[in-house]
Amino acid sequence: NNDPADDFVFRNGTVLPVNANAEQLFEFGASWPIENATSLFTYDSEFLLTDYYHALKHDPGFIPVFSVKEDPSDPLNSVMKEVCDSDLYCIFDTLTVRSIQAGNATKTAHQSHETLNKHLQPVVSCG
Repeated sequence: NNDPADDFVFRNGTVLPVNANAEQLFEFGASWPIENATSLFTYDSEFLLTDYYHALKHDPGFIPVFSVKEDPSDPLNSVMKEVCDSDLYCIFDTLTVRSIQAGNATKTAHQSHETLNKHLQPVVSCG
């Protein structure tokens, strides 16, 4: 129908708002777990049957970290500021997993992605 406002419909028929936040996006994804009848996976062992086929497809107890708050008294804060600078992905990962190394790896991956994106050239195709 060419209406992007109704592209993301929950299983119950309600529509995800265009300005959805991270929690609403998570709820949307959680509303569409794969059903056994439509799964492309093969469950050919007791382990796979028990741990996947017969198991919950979405653990309702799992709630991801959507945001983290910086605490000025946190000893990790000063090193994080030095390593991450203003990279929000680095800050999020550092504070979430409590690791400067993880945050720095995220920052490096993010910078690499940005550099590659900046140098992408449009593809001209005649077909």
